[in-house]
Amino acid sequence: MSECGFIGLGRMGGAMSRRLIEAGHRVVAFDVSESARDSLAVQGASIASSARAVADAVPIVFLSLPSPEVVVDTMLGKHGAIAGKRLEVCVDLSTSGPEAAIRLAAGLAERNVASLEAPVSGGIKGAREGTLSLMISGPKTAWERIRPLLEIFGRPFSWVRPRAQVRP
Repeated sequence: MSECGFIGLGRMGGAMSRRLIEAGHRVVAFDVSESARDSLAVQGASIASSARAVADAVPIVFLSLPSPEVVVDTMLGKHGAIAGKRLEVCVDLSTSGPEAAIRLAAGLAERNVASLEAPVSGGIKGAREGTLSLMISGPKTAWERIRPLLEIFGRPFSWVRPRAQVRP
């Protein structure tokens, strides 16, 4: 059993979080929506008071958020999860794009936190059924560490180095 966090409990994030719980993992979660938090608490998640509190509680944090700006602010902002005491790996399941991924990876690297970009394809049905396709980019050691968790969501593929790590 792994300990992991999940920030962003909307239709996609809520479904992926439930899959982790059903697979026997301890999930500490946060969302700005009280109803989303309550819904996941009923499923067995521990609910944190903030994104930072998630990263205080667990070493691996998954993100499923609505925009690149929200992803970067949630992790690197004034009250961001980057300040969490236990944070070691951040996995962005959102579709944030290369600019946000580079900013996120650079900011997290300053605290020796690995950043994996892992946008998903397959929609809400795929999130509920564990049939998503996940396109992974980031440090190989972090990818190998969390691969079993990603396989709960679906089929992870195509490990590549993020643009921030590519050298000419």
